[in-house]
Amino acid sequence: LSKHHVRVVSTDGFRLAVAEVPCDTNLKDEVRLIVPKRALDLIPTLLGDEGEVELCWDGTTLFLDQPGLKFSTRLVTGNYPAYEKVLPAELPKRVIMDREVFLRTLRFVGLKKDDYNKNVRLFYEFPNLRTVFQHPDEGVNQATLPFTGEEQPFELAFNIDYLTELLERLPGEEVVYQFKDEVGQGVFMSPSLEDFSFRYVLMPVRFATSATA
Repeated sequence: LSKHHVRVVSTDGFRLAVAEVPCDTNLKDEVRLIVPKRALDLIPTLLGDEGEVELCWDGTTLFLDQPGLKFSTRLVTGNYPAYEKVLPAELPKRVIMDREVFLRTLRFVGLKKDDYNKNVRLFYEFPNLRTVFQHPDEGVNQATLPFTGEEQPFELAFNIDYLTELLERLPGEEVVYQFKDEVGQGVFMSPSLEDFSFRYVLMPVRFATSATA
């Protein structure tokens, strides 16, 4: 929390989500609090759609107050990972997909996924995105969808569960992926967000060989 915004950061070591809400907090110095995952999962289900939310805390507990709601949770002690180092600085390239179409496509090609095979390959061949999921025993599923943006062909691969979970929760009709190259992490975001900013950082998976065309 800082004087002019509240930033919420979550990571599991494989992906990083950062949401930032502009607001006047009256804080003179930045404050960092680590909230347990169980509490973070519960808070959105308790908050009302309207009305201000008041946050208070001491050395061990976070208190949340809204008309008709009082909630508290123990804070986690220790230092949070230095997430700022993971956020890419320069992302000159971008592609834009229809969020719902992208989600349906991933669900289709990922029908054969299991606990050991979860990586989907994305071949951007302007103006079509070819999605390929290959299972060593069950074979290959492929599907295409249109996209706009970067016209030079390139390939990415991600954990399909991480992508579908993002697309299920992201609002708006479109999803944007900004990146520098095929190797480094890029950022997914929604262009329709107005009240706050959101970035979802995901590291691509590397394959040794190309998928069957």
